[in-house]
Amino acid sequence: MSLESKELKKIITVLGSAGDFRMSVPEGTEGATKREYETSDGKKGTKTELAFKSVGGKISNVDFFDGDYGKNLMVTLDAGDDGAVTVSLGCSTPFGEDVLKKLPNIDMNEHVVLTPYAFEGDNGKPMKGVSITQGDVKIKNAFFDYDKKKNLLKYPAPEGDTSTFDADDWKMFFTTARKHTIKYAEENIVIQFGGVKKTELADGEDF
Repeated sequence: MSLESKELKKIITVLGSAGDFRMSVPEGTEGATKREYETSDGKKGTKTELAFKSVGGKISNVDFFDGDYGKNLMVTLDAGDDGAVTVSLGCSTPFGEDVLKKLPNIDMNEHVVLTPYAFEGDNGKPMKGVSITQGDVKIKNAFFDYDKKKNLLKYPAPEGDTSTFDADDWKMFFTTARKHTIKYAEENIVIQFGGVKKTELADGEDF
């Protein structure tokens, strides 16, 4: 399947409120449902979509796309009989950030399964991300050593007294940390692949 063909290109995104994958399809497609949406800038519309709990295949491309709503991580998988599908994730969303942190630990030569989730944790806080498995192995954050409780791969740590941090301070830190994971992916993962066409529509916004 050529990623240069808009007619054949399959883009899958995450609907954050539902915690599942969605793919826009023509009206009348079997199994599809209609959903009304409103974008962050107030635009309203209706989408006809297929919903998926997970998507699997061998990763054939990783790249980034600068869209109208920010930078998107684009992960293309060879989904067997279903052909190539591209999972588009906003880098500033919990789903995109989670995958960025796990990418370095993925064996690109083996089948991988991505499953988004969104639920309320025991502490009442929303838990969102993408579970990634290869066989019986659950892929972990490559930028943190859970046993030694320390950052890896030069992942930044907050500077200064965090007890004095306000919302803007934390926003600046998380932006810096996210840009670090993006840069790491660009320098160590994207170069392994050809990359998707930057002129193609990502359609990865979460609405």
